[in-house]
Amino acid sequence: MDFAPALSLRAKVLGAELNGKTIQFHVQTNSIDQHVAVSFPACAGSSKLVVRLRNDFGLSLDSQLPALGAVSNGLRVVSESWSAARDSLTLNVSGAAAQQYDLAVLNPTQVRAVDGASW
Repeated sequence: MDFAPALSLRAKVLGAELNGKTIQFHVQTNSIDQHVAVSFPACAGSSKLVVRLRNDFGLSLDSQLPALGAVSNGLRVVSESWSAARDSLTLNVSGAAAQQYDLAVLNPTQVRAVDGASW
């Protein structure tokens, strides 16, 4: 089994355990996120993989498709970038004028301030 969930660039992987035993992992980083990659043999029955993290953070939006033939007015993330210190995230978004959009925040304790939107 190869498992590599996405994490924010801010997240720090503290360790991983499979069925209570330490398992090797490696972190693959790119410009917008990172993946903690774990490989282990699949076996009969259930297994429990625990990945311990610190400072993970994420944003998500509920994207709805427009009716067939209608114009889309949903929010789109055009670009995102982290500061070199990974303590500031900048999002460029696009949406319909005068429309309100909500973003879900994973681990909101990581947010210190918001510019250009309301919290």
